Amino acid sequence: MRKHTILFLAANPSGTDHLAPDREARAIQVELERSRWRDCFEFVTRWAAEPLDLLRELRRLQPTVVQFSGHGGRSATRAQQRPTLHRDVIVDLGPDNGGECHGLFFQGADGAARVVSATALRDTFGAAGSSVKLVVLNACYSEVAAEALLAHVDCVVGMAGSIRDDAARSFAVGLYGGLGERTSVEAAYKGGCAAVGLEGLPEGHRARLRVRRGVDPATLILAALTPAGASPIAAERQPPGARHRSTVKSTAGEPAFTGREAELDAITDRLRDKRVVVLHGAPGLGKSRLAREYAHQHAEAYPGGMFFIPFEQPPPVELAKLLHDTDRPAELGEPVEDQCRRALRGLGSTGRTLLIYDAIADERTLRAWLPYDGLDWHLIATSTSASWARAWSRVAVPPLHADAERVLVVSILGDGAADRLARRIVAKAAGVTVELCASSAAAYERLCLGYSVEDVEATLATETTSSFESAWTLLSSEAQLALQVASTYVTARFPLSLVVDALQRIG
Repeated sequence: MRKHTILFLAANPSGTDHLAPDREARAIQVELERSRWRDCFEFVTRWAAEPLDLLRELRRLQPTVVQFSGHGGRSATRAQQRPTLHRDVIVDLGPDNGGECHGLFFQGADGAARVVSATALRDTFGAAGSSVKLVVLNACYSEVAAEALLAHVDCVVGMAGSIRDDAARSFAVGLYGGLGERTSVEAAYKGGCAAVGLEGLPEGHRARLRVRRGVDPATLILAALTPAGASPIAAERQPPGARHRSTVKSTAGEPAFTGREAELDAITDRLRDKRVVVLHGAPGLGKSRLAREYAHQHAEAYPGGMFFIPFEQPPPVELAKLLHDTDRPAELGEPVEDQCRRALRGLGSTGRTLLIYDAIADERTLRAWLPYDGLDWHLIATSTSASWARAWSRVAVPPLHADAERVLVVSILGDGAADRLARRIVAKAAGVTVELCASSAAAYERLCLGYSVEDVEATLATETTSSFESAWTLLSSEAQLALQVASTYVTARFPLSLVVDALQRIG
């Protein structure tokens, strides 16, 4: 049986801090051998890796996982703001590029460091990395490279800042231990983060999982896939996994989920007695994320699958797409609404199913698209409308409280910068999750570009109005009135006649 190859590339060039990639490789090998699905993987190591080794081994081995263990680089300007740790290296690349150094450090033929830029890594995987599903960059400041690789790789783990040698080793043990137990990429990544914490090591800038658009790491189980070059028949002989259908997007790589424990408990309580729960609150408070978080935390309770259905405009076309997985796909010329109704008739027939109806306009819309009686399902609806009859089981979603706001900001900025920036960001956002995330992400981006904490703090102090308010002031009074009328309708699109009638009534 062909196995999934894990290619482990190690480089510790002369003139850089001494690492122990051999101990890391041994720890991974031992952890894989302990796992129940060890026969699905083959662990291959390449030492003193040179740049061309990556291209050659991608072609020859067709690996499923590639890990680089070594040094990562950053600009000399940013380097002065943080201490150099074990896997951090600063190299002056000369006056042509101002000392910029965003890449990985392989070993040259003379033993010295040879930087491979993020662009070169992206092009290499584009040329020969079609088999790769997961890349692990266990090196400091490798997040730029990780972002570049998403052009060709489903999942990439990179380090936002410095990482100690022992922390990198613990993360790898937790990660590969999970993959060897046939867990998803998302669950294995979380296991790696947990392993660092269990060892009592400082979190620093923890590893971050980045995911290509359209990929769900919560359902990507490498041990359940057919390895590159293997016969699909071989995969059919593998023991079946407990993989459920899901269109609920993973939360991996998103800001921390915090401050909504009471709302999560309320959803759980309501669904013990009711089939439908409505999450209602002002725009931007994280209702959709709350519903997705519930889904992932209770996935085992829904063997019939979990499905996220946006309601920007009925009929909800995402329902019709569910027919692709059935033995009765859409027929030529069949209206979309009929396809949606037909998909609804099957949801809950093979086990309890969870549906998330996102951005429901009102009670009438929800009632029109309820799944059929006699089937086993739960439904969570999100809405900005507060006009719901008492017959509906409702959970109000208020603005985040101050402690949760700070936790969210810290998860985006990191501990070092958060102490000075969090207060201004929190005061500006007033508990609105989307504003907290946007402001924190903008501040983080400026830090990554080399701005000092002081510069970013000064920018936040002058930005006293939101981007929406700034744009609003540029509109004519007639345009502002039209938007005020339009905002009374929850759906994203609506007939023009409704706006005209409303304007005429207002005068």
